[in-house]
Amino acid sequence: MSKIFQPGVLVLFLLVSIAAAAQKPLRFEAEDISEPKEAWQKDTYSDTKWNLWSTDKDALKKWSEGVVLQSPRVMKDRERPEDGAPPLHSVVT
Repeated sequence: MSKIFQPGVLVLFLLVSIAAAAQKPLRFEAEDISEPKEAWQKDTYSDTKWNLWSTDKDALKKWSEGVVLQSPRVMKDRERPEDGAPPLHSVVT
């Protein structure tokens, strides 16, 4: 009999497979892990702030929790870092 099919190896393989299948996928909402919070406003489009958009048709089907951070339209490169919406910093811990 091959060493791969020894009972101990088979049990270990089954336990690892069950543990991997039972893990819940991690999901991080951008609005929960991103800063500065003042960089966006809810359901309002702006050239200088992000839009925390929740009014899109079928939002719950399209976005987790039914919301998404939408950037202002970018029509050209910034001339200065202050131009346009502030950059977001997201940290996953």
